[in-house]
Amino acid sequence: DSGVHGLLSERLKSELALNQRSAYLLVHPLFSFMRENHPEVFRELCESFTPNVYADGDIIFNSGRVAECMYVTHQGRFRIQYRVQELDNVAVTPSSFLKSRAMEEFVFDDSEWICEVSLFTAKFVHQCTLQSESFTDAFTFSRKDLFTCVVRSPRSTGFVYRYAQEYIAVAPHM
Repeated sequence: DSGVHGLLSERLKSELALNQRSAYLLVHPLFSFMRENHPEVFRELCESFTPNVYADGDIIFNSGRVAECMYVTHQGRFRIQYRVQELDNVAVTPSSFLKSRAMEEFVFDDSEWICEVSLFTAKFVHQCTLQSESFTDAFTFSRKDLFTCVVRSPRSTGFVYRYAQEYIAVAPHM
């Protein structure tokens, strides 16, 4: 309830965000590293992820649109749809999706990250469509959110910069 949430101190809101979101963010190696090595930055990251709720059948993003944020799926069933000829250009998608290279769509209900590349470049265009298959929850996180969280910590900024360089260098979709 937003009325009750408004009564909490900033520190309690921060603890609540950390406790509610950290398990979903830790599926991603960048955020897992931040938790271990920069806990103060990780706390800010948890606070900065935006929760979203989607109805059955909602299109979360469409192929051909610019990727503006990373998604971390939380709860519910999701469907990724793509053209087979575009498969090699698909943005970072659920790890289990990469094993199913011959399919034209993939349905999953695990906590996964999608479109990580959007954290490091403004030029990536979605090569697939993500749709909810039930009432679903997902967190979103943008380049601006990432920058805002790490800018006050030179060590974490340096790590994120190196991570982005390595990621872009080996990513097949760039």
